[in-house]
Amino acid sequence: MSVSLGAIALKFGLPIVVELLNRKGGKSGAMAGKVVSSIAEGLGVAPREQSIVEKYKAEPRKVETIMRKVETDFAEIARATADATISYHALIAGDRNSSSLVTRIWRPMNALFFGVECLGLMAVIIKVVWSLADGGSIDLTGAGVLVGLVIPMLTLQAGVTGYYVHRRSIEKMDGTA
Repeated sequence: MSVSLGAIALKFGLPIVVELLNRKGGKSGAMAGKVVSSIAEGLGVAPREQSIVEKYKAEPRKVETIMRKVETDFAEIARATADATISYHALIAGDRNSSSLVTRIWRPMNALFFGVECLGLMAVIIKVVWSLADGGSIDLTGAGVLVGLVIPMLTLQAGVTGYYVHRRSIEKMDGTA
């Protein structure tokens, strides 16, 4: 009868390890690879499921100890990620509820300007490609007008972001952030 790493983790009641090992792709798959590597490193074996299973057959207590440590480590990572997400949402709520108009509107305005800038840059690229496709040279006059519109928008966006960073720095130094 063959034993799998997931079955071993299930036997010890390690839900995070079992969940990760059951997923194959994406970030979960990458995390599962890290779990296997961490377990293998702790056991001093090659980072392959078969090597860990063989070590389990020889020393089940040692494998259990290492797997419980890995479970604890990865649970701590998950908690830290959740805390960071909650903190970011609190930051956004703080901006939204701020008494400062600029602090309340800078994110939506930044997103709006970014979209307009992207459209402006695409218009410049299309204008240049269109000029070249007609067998002509680059029409710097038309492209210059579009660039003249995009650069002030980029400058405004950088100014809004700079103001926000300045205000957040003051709040942090005052201890109100």
